Amino acid sequence: MKVSMATTAYTQKTNSENTIQKSKTLSTSQTESTQSQASSNSEPSVQTQLTQTTMSLPSTHFLTRSDRDMLSELYSEAEQQGVDLNYVDDLASDLGSYRMFGGVMANVNSGGMYDVNGHAQRFHFTDSDDAIATRILTGQGISSTSLDQEFLRYQLDPGFSFNHRTNF
Repeated sequence: MKVSMATTAYTQKTNSENTIQKSKTLSTSQTESTQSQASSNSEPSVQTQLTQTTMSLPSTHFLTRSDRDMLSELYSEAEQQGVDLNYVDDLASDLGSYRMFGGVMANVNSGGMYDVNGHAQRFHFTDSDDAIATRILTGQGISSTSLDQEFLRYQLDPGFSFNHRTNF
């Protein structure tokens, strides 16, 4: 992905070091709750509202039951095919962030984002990434995918996707 500021452009690489397993920073009460959930061998409840309390939870707590079922199948399929499971981790993280912050996120290409010199910033895909995004968004598969179509549109919009982990 390229970020252009006046005459400057650079490629941004996503830091995939923070996988889902490493993203949990819990308060004492959340740790007790998590330990209780682990001891009962159940998954965390689905969070649907962003509040001061839920904001500190990992974004994956905002995945719907349908999301979790789809990701479970995807993990299984990826493992069977020898695919690096970090790709699925990245997708789960992005989908969780979309569920968590989607209602309050703004498209940075709508204006109002400037560098320290006052130049407006706009994010855009490289030509090859743009071709891939266009192919995904206009192809027949989007209507039959188990991924949320609105999430795909969000993920493939350069104004929202500058901080995503997933690499299509």
